Amino acid sequence: MNRDVLVLGRSLTSLLAALDLAEVGLTVTVAGGATELPDGGERDPRGALSAAMERIASPIEGTAAAVDEGSLPVKTPTPTAWLLDEAGEWAPQADPSVWGIPSVALSAETARLIGSRAAIRAHMDRIMPLLTIRKTRSLGELVRRRLGDAVLDRLTEPLIRERYGVPAGEVDAAIAAPGLSPALARTGALTSAAAAYAERNVARETTVAPAGGWPHFAGALVRRLEAYGVELVDGLVVGVEPRSGHGSERGAEDGWSAEFEGGTHLHARALVLDPGAWRDGADIDDALSARVTDLMPTRERAHADIDIQPVPGLAPAGDRIAAVRSLGDWSLRITALEDRADGDEAADGGSASRARWCAELSGPAVAAGSRQEAVGERLEELLADAGLAPELDAGWRTRRVAAPFRTVDERDRAAAAVTAALADRPGLVPIGRILHGDDLAAALGAAHDASVALRRELLGLAE
Repeated sequence: MNRDVLVLGRSLTSLLAALDLAEVGLTVTVAGGATELPDGGERDPRGALSAAMERIASPIEGTAAAVDEGSLPVKTPTPTAWLLDEAGEWAPQADPSVWGIPSVALSAETARLIGSRAAIRAHMDRIMPLLTIRKTRSLGELVRRRLGDAVLDRLTEPLIRERYGVPAGEVDAAIAAPGLSPALARTGALTSAAAAYAERNVARETTVAPAGGWPHFAGALVRRLEAYGVELVDGLVVGVEPRSGHGSERGAEDGWSAEFEGGTHLHARALVLDPGAWRDGADIDDALSARVTDLMPTRERAHADIDIQPVPGLAPAGDRIAAVRSLGDWSLRITALEDRADGDEAADGGSASRARWCAELSGPAVAAGSRQEAVGERLEELLADAGLAPELDAGWRTRRVAAPFRTVDERDRAAAAVTAALADRPGLVPIGRILHGDDLAAALGAAHDASVALRRELLGLAE
């Protein structure tokens, strides 16, 4: 069987890349198991994810189909975090703030969390000269030098460690808050920069998810692919290799050969590969295996979540709340969502409501593939250390993901590796969130650009 493109791995990134190719008339086969979907909202600072949802929600041009309301994006701002105060009690962070950096150091919320003396020390930021501070790349060092140790340790450190799995001193300000350092240069104070940057930070931290849920969106995406003739294959791929030489120029007979379980063979002119979603363990060509290995992340993190009993001292503010604390090199996020209780009726005849509580534990960023402690046992210990109790019959949901990029250099090296792979073997397109620090929106944007370039090449439109 001959096809224009073989896509290995049935991730959302792969499926949308397949759509990019099929929409212009290319023949596409997608091989892989079930699609792994996000657990909740995903950050989408540049709008790539929202654009994909709107694309799938829109009817195919020329058809009488209605807009798919369930695939439309719904944006949800991240709630202000609650942190532990000096007495070990939960208290809300000042709003607005950026990664714990308060816009008003002497606010009542900040003083409660770090104490009055530390708040006065942080307020000195307003009169401190900049000197060489603009050359400070580390967010942790920037906060420590401008606002003091208390702000770093009590406000910034828990939030940064929870997101990146490393101390704040190891994370570039340009990664955690792009634009914060230029705002500091303009305003002359880090607290003023936080105030100026807060609106942009809220936009960056706002999450997006399909109105009807991720399974609905995935189903609509598959139906769109089928409408364009994309073949979805569940069979196990047992071998993949280049059909001819590895040179930079591809001849008419070059391409990729794949063998499926049962002996079926497929020849494709190009191969789109999501290493993170391709879990069928195929025996791939040594040269291809080396290229994929070079692209894989060097660090990973463990995440686990479980439904828990209500937390004393925390009450949902409005309809959502999030509390964050560090547990050694692990991090804990407690979320409470105001849910309506199904079938219950309030005393006044309306629907009753209750809070659904969840605890998520995030491990440190460690070397990918390194031997780690028994995570199951560690999770129980950490939950107990935090004084939390699981709901009756609740179970842990665990996963391992690529650790987010912590520095600009790390991000740029990963991007350069993907670019080199594209140049080294025309017709091989590596994609997926595992190549982008587990950032789905960034992966979608990069995959779309690569797919558009590939389809131009396959259609003979490339220069």
